[in-house]
Amino acid sequence: MKTKTKIYFFLLFVFISNLIYSQDFNNYTELKSSGEIPADFLTLANDSYTQDKNNISGSEKRNNRKLKEQFYLESNYSIIEFLKSGNVLFNDPVTNYINEVYEKIKIANPFLNDENIRFYTCKSTIVNAYTTHSGIIFINIGLIAKLKTEDELAYIMCHEISHYIENHSINQYTFNDKIDSEKGSYKKTSWDTKLFSKSNYSQVHELIADSLGVIMYSNTDYCINSPIDALGNLKTFNYPFADRYQFKKSFLVNDYFSLTNTNLTPLDSIDVKSYSEDDDFLTHPDIDYRIIKVTDQLNDPAYDVDSLKTSKTPNKFQKLAQFELPHLFIEKGMSSHALYCTFALLNKYPENNYLKNYKCKLLYMISQNATCKEFNDDDDLDNFKSTLRGYKRDMKYYPAEIQQLNLFISKLTDQQKSSLAITNLWKNISQGNNDKTMDQRLRDLTKMRLLYYPESNEINELIKNDTLYGNIYSEEEDNSKNEIKEKHEKKYEDIQENVTVSNRISKNNSSVTQEKQNIDNNQTSEKDNNSSKKDNNKNNDSSESNINYELGKIIFIEPEYRQFDMRKDNPYNYQASEKEMINYQNKVTNNASLLDIEYSTLSPFSLNATDVDLLNDISLLNSFIEENNSNSPWTINTKKEEIDKLITKYNSDKIAYVGTYTFHMDKDVGSAIYSIFISCFLPPVLPFAVWSAVTPEHRTFTYVLLYNLSSEKIDYYEVEYMRMKGNEGVINSTMYYNLMKLKEL
Repeated sequence: MKTKTKIYFFLLFVFISNLIYSQDFNNYTELKSSGEIPADFLTLANDSYTQDKNNISGSEKRNNRKLKEQFYLESNYSIIEFLKSGNVLFNDPVTNYINEVYEKIKIANPFLNDENIRFYTCKSTIVNAYTTHSGIIFINIGLIAKLKTEDELAYIMCHEISHYIENHSINQYTFNDKIDSEKGSYKKTSWDTKLFSKSNYSQVHELIADSLGVIMYSNTDYCINSPIDALGNLKTFNYPFADRYQFKKSFLVNDYFSLTNTNLTPLDSIDVKSYSEDDDFLTHPDIDYRIIKVTDQLNDPAYDVDSLKTSKTPNKFQKLAQFELPHLFIEKGMSSHALYCTFALLNKYPENNYLKNYKCKLLYMISQNATCKEFNDDDDLDNFKSTLRGYKRDMKYYPAEIQQLNLFISKLTDQQKSSLAITNLWKNISQGNNDKTMDQRLRDLTKMRLLYYPESNEINELIKNDTLYGNIYSEEEDNSKNEIKEKHEKKYEDIQENVTVSNRISKNNSSVTQEKQNIDNNQTSEKDNNSSKKDNNKNNDSSESNINYELGKIIFIEPEYRQFDMRKDNPYNYQASEKEMINYQNKVTNNASLLDIEYSTLSPFSLNATDVDLLNDISLLNSFIEENNSNSPWTINTKKEEIDKLITKYNSDKIAYVGTYTFHMDKDVGSAIYSIFISCFLPPVLPFAVWSAVTPEHRTFTYVLLYNLSSEKIDYYEVEYMRMKGNEGVINSTMYYNLMKLKEL
């Protein structure tokens, strides 16, 4: 009776939560966590590790015990860090829905009431789910977006529960270690035999989970055929939706700009590469083989097939998950995927304002990225270009429909991309879908066109026939002329300064004997000035701009401390890092207080159960930075509107990332022997040489990065390298010094 009452109240809570949330898709807002933060997010990894370690049977052999301890150490710390990253959702509509389905599975399988299984949603586009040794199961947004029915979701959940019940994660870990350590029959096997053995063992786990999943699923009232449908969806795991949608040029063209000379590549001529289905090293069995095995099991007379429904329950939150995909793709720099998902959704919901706006944001980013790649020689574009190269390299593995869209965009010239973005943005704005940031994007595009494509006439009709845009064009034309003038004036000033310096040096050289003291003073002064200029260049600011720089309030984001011992096989020191991570935050804030720096701190290591807003803010900032790193510095982030609200909330647009990495390593053998050898000729220093030779070397790296949320630029960064141990004194002094430099900008 108590169990039924608990289930009733849980379902009532889920219903009320979903009713309150009821998303307005015309003004869609990205998913956020809500309510009280679950205990999983508040627990320290060391506490979970200690509990798991104490549960290891005393009868375990020493080697097995050590191996399991290492697994629990790595697994718990990875899980906790992932939970605190902001990429995991709780008490949101999708997670509540998943847990609602789990309650139905538990009712049909009462033994699960004794298992501590928890489901959370991951903000990932990958069509997959993951099971941990601790009973936490992650379901990706990409999977929810793919599944058409609740029945399919229920079977996949049963499959993942089976992995947990059978302890597959730790069994795989210990089996892999046995192979890597060349124990037993693996002592003299080749690398490919070892890899095959690992893959085969993993495939066995998948088949077991399929079978046990069917047994649990068959106890429910869900449709008999849905396990086959669920596995069938995995055959097209790289396709974001269950239904295929062919891109149409009509979604891009408008009254002011057409693309008559650019055609779509026929789908049947696009070659989609795939990993070999019969690859011996795949970790999952062939999908068709899995479908056959599951079909045979469902047809077994032992199962009461008649008790299962033949009708299917729709996936209540598939639409919501699909609306999440565009922003998750663009955060990873996958612009063609984001654009494809947006167009696919617009095909279903052509009047949706959110999708119209997002389409414009994406076209703006594509144009700005292309212009920046072609003309920007000043900024550091390593991250951006690396993302582009990786995306281009992997494109051949993506579905033909997405490749077709990507090929179409690639055929366009940079000027055409600019025209496409400008005309679509203006059409959207003229229909009333306008705000401050959308207007700013349009002006950005117009300015870039004037600066880099001044001879282009593709949007002349828009300029002539639309008075409002014509005014914007004229304003940006004046601004671009002033910008060019300022650049020429700055260049002339630099030339004049160099001439003046050269004349001064020549004059000083002609009177070197008479004015030696003055020259020495000038050299000292010049050295100081050069040092100052070096710092200013590092800050990407001119001397004049630094004089007027106002630091104001700082938001410290996730201060981090990491400790490594390079002498060990597993160099990362999980326990020491987590322990110091908590203390490190206090060091940062204490030093900021000593320097009278106003600050706020957003750290997942100082959460209370009611700090859900803080965790959402961390998630937003991390997504914002990830998107900026994946795109060019000439773009306005798609989350600009939300970031502006965050700036108002904290009364600051400056965020600071600070951290320390310490390394312990063996001293170089050659140099140690040489030191001892030399000291043999100086007996008094020999003990010191021996002590130095056997003492591990230490390296400490500290960094501080100040990021401006308003300009979306780095205002300052500094990395310090020290050949010394990162003890409390070193960390505090370095932290104080770095924060003092921030204050003195």
